[in-house]
Amino acid sequence: MTTALALTADERKDLKRCESIIANGREAFVRVGNALVEIQEKRLYRDKYKSMREYIAAECDFGKSYAYRLIEDAKVRANLSTKVDTLPETPALTKPLAALPAEQQPAAWMDACDLAEERGQDVTGAVVAEVVGRYQADSEAYIEEPEAEEDDVEEEDDEPEFILCVAMSRLENTIVSAIQDWPEEHLPEAKALLLRLAKDL
Repeated sequence: MTTALALTADERKDLKRCESIIANGREAFVRVGNALVEIQEKRLYRDKYKSMREYIAAECDFGKSYAYRLIEDAKVRANLSTKVDTLPETPALTKPLAALPAEQQPAAWMDACDLAEERGQDVTGAVVAEVVGRYQADSEAYIEEPEAEEDDVEEEDDEPEFILCVAMSRLENTIVSAIQDWPEEHLPEAKALLLRLAKDL
């Protein structure tokens, strides 16, 4: 058994500094996601670009997939913000929820928090994915496409891409939920199966 050593005064200062950086980082990705959603929904990119995709490629210093993940996270958080007391802290926790209809997301998130508490662990992406899998098993999940405005022809290419992002999240959640309770000795077989399926596709 390892005995925990008390932190020195300098180490406590270092810990506080590091935790402050982590907290600021969490706030930063939330602000970036909200800003991207506002640009997308108001079409603030239209002065220079034909689509949100073009704007992200030209103006953002991160990949397109990450940008859409932040948008997805911001939309889920906005949906939860008026319905739950504690919001997910990272996109890894909101990503599984995006596979559910908006009206199911709050209940699924609260169920995930309760499940983690019952197990005496923190809420993780795997726990959220497990709960989401249960909801998907009970009722067929769907992706609600926003109604296109008559003058929003330029956005047509963006919506399928965002929906594809959500669909990929849904597929990932289903796979994680299906294999997370497998005995560890069978995980190599699962990996081999997934690689074979990917190759066949």
